Amino acid sequence: MKFFMPRIGRAVAAGFPHHVIQRGNNREQVFFKEKDRKQYLSLLKKYSVKWKSSIIAYCLMNNHVHLLTKPESDESLFKMMQGLTLCYTQHINRTYQRTGRLWESRYHSCIVDHEKYLWAVARYIEQNPVRAGLVKNRNIGVRSTHHTKL
Repeated sequence: MKFFMPRIGRAVAAGFPHHVIQRGNNREQVFFKEKDRKQYLSLLKKYSVKWKSSIIAYCLMNNHVHLLTKPESDESLFKMMQGLTLCYTQHINRTYQRTGRLWESRYHSCIVDHEKYLWAVARYIEQNPVRAGLVKNRNIGVRSTHHTKL
């Protein structure tokens, strides 16, 4: 007889920023064309407004996403990510005639509880494409929030 442990509940602190990371299944690509990035950002805006989780910074890499978001309630982050993940996966599967999961697992998140750490995380997120060698400087592309508003 096998026994399964329930998932550990997520630590969410309403009113505090959270660094969220979500990676493609098997570290595979989740953005195939520029229109996919635009669709993801459109959905991010829709669900962040609907569930009251403000977006401070984001970065859309080819195979993963970084978000810095501040949920207003304990359920805001979960509900935002649930809607975003489901709708974006449906978009990709429909657009590219594929089936199955797009994301590796549930998103990972950690609470950012100090202002000094907040700006370090925001800088890390916005500089991710530069560090990965995808762009020469932060002023190029729609991959991160540097010079961008949702």
